[in-house]
Amino acid sequence: MPSRRDLAPRDSSVAVGARNLDALQAGAKRLEARGVKVLAVPTDASSAKAVRAFIQKARSELGSIDVLLWNAAANLAGDLLSAPTDDLVAAFNTDVTGLVASIQEALPELKKVKNAAVLVTNGSFGLSVDAVDDAVVQYQAMGLAIANGAKHKAVHILSRRL
Repeated sequence: MPSRRDLAPRDSSVAVGARNLDALQAGAKRLEARGVKVLAVPTDASSAKAVRAFIQKARSELGSIDVLLWNAAANLAGDLLSAPTDDLVAAFNTDVTGLVASIQEALPELKKVKNAAVLVTNGSFGLSVDAVDDAVVQYQAMGLAIANGAKHKAVHILSRRL
């Protein structure tokens, strides 16, 4: 089975974005130590505008986009009975709206590449299973679970269009 390292082999070019600067820089350094050219861009994945700007910068500085990996998630709105509804909106925007914006922006390049891929990570909290729902409540990850469920549905629908 391929590992995450297979996504960025030596001498490849990778653009990475994250809101957390320390995590972004640490990840970039790990990739660079393996011989990968890295463009690290502070990016708010909950903002479609920021996500589109990230993809545009990657295209401008690195060239064609062959693989798009969406790994963003927001653990907000832990308890739906008390969390601000804006937290739920931010979780949805990170998991779903950002994903859709990234695909829309990268799609022209992805269509040109023979073996292009869109890869999306998602947590099991999005599943509608009693044991999972019990864990979601216990860990106060209700907003994350709802966003994961919506992302799960979005990926299934997009797979029929891509």
